[in-house]
Amino acid sequence: MNFFKFLISFFFGLFFFTGCSGSELKSEEAQRIQISKNGKYSNYRDFFYPTNLSSPKIYAFRDDAAPLDERFFRIYTLMEEGDSVFVIEKYNSIFRIFEGVSMMTLENFPMTDHMKVDKNGIKRSSRIYENHYFPEQFDQTVTYLVNYPSHLDSVSMVYVSKKTIIEDGIFMDVMGDEVEAILIVDSIKVVMTNVLTKQSSLQRFVAHKYFAKGIGLVQWGTPEGDVQYSLQKILSDNWWMENAQ
Repeated sequence: MNFFKFLISFFFGLFFFTGCSGSELKSEEAQRIQISKNGKYSNYRDFFYPTNLSSPKIYAFRDDAAPLDERFFRIYTLMEEGDSVFVIEKYNSIFRIFEGVSMMTLENFPMTDHMKVDKNGIKRSSRIYENHYFPEQFDQTVTYLVNYPSHLDSVSMVYVSKKTIIEDGIFMDVMGDEVEAILIVDSIKVVMTNVLTKQSSLQRFVAHKYFAKGIGLVQWGTPEGDVQYSLQKILSDNWWMENAQ
């Protein structure tokens, strides 16, 4: 089962999809062979989302192969005890939140809070063990590792994400404009463990994520492109309040 639709159906019980073969998954070692030795910039912070927002922005994504399958990311900045905190809230096509993450706007954007919503609509906070969300250097791998309970009290889930910038100097069309982008490979591991029987299962996935300079995430999907969400619009918070509340 492919990465995005597996996670949405498996973790949140929102959809049911067909499966795909394991040949779609590439090992971290194979991915890293593709990494060139030197990056174009000394720092890639400008390719992350704008973090000094005076009001929230809504990023509207759509699956290129399934136009009705949409995702909305609501991003905004908070000030907490004099520190800037950046927040990403993720919603499905019917405006139901399924994930939220908060992070400091420091090097590699360390996460301070993470939550997912289970299939019963209950928000479940994660325990964060490794917290780096975005790599700022070329050929640098950052990791975040979180643990949270599932909708079944006897099952815990561990989610590990390792992101590496493997290509820069990419020019792509985003909302009708040509923008400069980087490609980040996100190698993901999900471990589910039954705390009573101690039995566990392991799933590995690879996602390709494109971040554009001055915008942030503009496209993500499987390496083969059978699932590919692309940024369609950036909307105001007024639109969100009128349409999503």
